[in-house]
Parts: sequence; structure tokens; C-alpha cells
Amino acid sequence: MNRIAMTAAATALIFAGLVAHAQEMGVRPSGFAIHRIERQLGLTDGQRESIRAILRNEEPTIANLAQRVREQNQELAALPAFQESQVRAIARQHEKASEDLLVKRVKVSREVMAVLTPEQRLKVERMKAQHQGQVEQRLSELIAQF
Repeated sequence: MNRIAMTAAATALIFAGLVAHAQEMGVRPSGFAIHRIERQLGLTDGQRESIRAILRNEEPTIANLAQRVREQNQELAALPAFQESQVRAIARQHEKASEDLLVKRVKVSREVMAVLTPEQRLKVERMKAQHQGQVEQRLSELIAQF
């Protein structure tokens, strides 16, 4: 499960999405994964520090929002019986938290991308496409097992 979660996280956005999505799933990306991406992009020390500062600054908010989404998912799963009013109330809260999380992820992504050179941004796009292909392949394989 962690491998699938990490692959999905890498698909979201190379840095900001990786951290945010992993937190949504209740895991943190390994230092190895982040360092590997830094090496693949050929970040300068200044870029690395700028990106880390962006992530450090936004991590508490993203973690809080991701925790709210997880709690609402658990709340839905724990309902003893279907009661539409309860499901709708939780769904409204879930929608708001998910929207806030998405806005924060896009903001962080744009801040990170602004630090990168045009060549590095192209590498990010290629990496995202490659990871998306891997995710789709793994999902196809899982579906085929059923």
C-alpha cells in the first residue's frame, strides 16, 4: 500500500504534491524520494533551500487539512447505518476541506515551479507524465486481478 501511495503522491506534483498527497494518505515521503527528485532535476543549493523553505512553511497547514479529510473519511466509514442527512453533512465538510487542500497544493506547486528554470520545469512535466503512466499501469494490473 505504501508503494502505491507513494507512486500516486509522485504523480500529483513533484514536490508540493508529493508532500501534500502523502500527508493526505497518512504517510510522509521518504527523504530518499525527495533527494532522488532533487538530483534528477539538478537543483542548485539555492533552489533546494528555497523549495524546502516553501514546504516547511506550508507543511503544517497541509498536514492539518489532510488530517481533516482523513477524519471525515473515517467518520463516514463509521456511520452505523445510512442516514442521508448525516452523509450530506459530512460530505459538505469533506468538500470544504478537500477544496482548501487542493487550493493549498496548487499554491505550493506554483511557488515551487517559480523557483525552477524552464529546463527543470520541462523535466518536472516529463517526470509527472512518466509517473502517471506507471500509476495507470499498476491500476490496470490491479483491476485485471479481479
